[in-house]
Amino acid sequence: MSALEAEGVRCYGHSEAPPTRSVIVYRDPLDRFASAFRHAVKYFGANTRLKAIVRAGITTPNDFAEALLYRDPLALSEYRNDIHTIGSFKPEMRWPWCPQYYWWNVPRHVVRFENINTEIPRLFGDHIVLPHLNATEGSYRYSSKAVEFLTTLYEKDIVNGLTWF
Repeated sequence: MSALEAEGVRCYGHSEAPPTRSVIVYRDPLDRFASAFRHAVKYFGANTRLKAIVRAGITTPNDFAEALLYRDPLALSEYRNDIHTIGSFKPEMRWPWCPQYYWWNVPRHVVRFENINTEIPRLFGDHIVLPHLNATEGSYRYSSKAVEFLTTLYEKDIVNGLTWF
């Protein structure tokens, strides 16, 4: 049994809607988008859809954001959801591209991803240490068009008081 489980803490996956009074780990939306794109290409690049996207020159998070902005059919094929659910809700987009507020259900605490190593022990005690397994590899830059598109897409994430800009 992990230290978190011993404390009665349960981690919820993408497909589950967390219960009320949960702890939500929230990430900078633009960093999360970049990480999701790179993860998809790195680990699922053999997927026919992703191969076509990369062959078309959509190779960076900025390229993907701009392709979505301009309604590129290949980018939209990766973005649009045909299988994912969050509880009983089926979002328009796949999990990696969903706004984070879709998982909110009256959380008890909100922890910024960047502060996870200090915030979780503060909430649950020093004996709770979470591995920092998910981080954006390398740097990324967005054009002003991509930033405008992504801030509109993730507007509720940003408006919910968790602004990184």
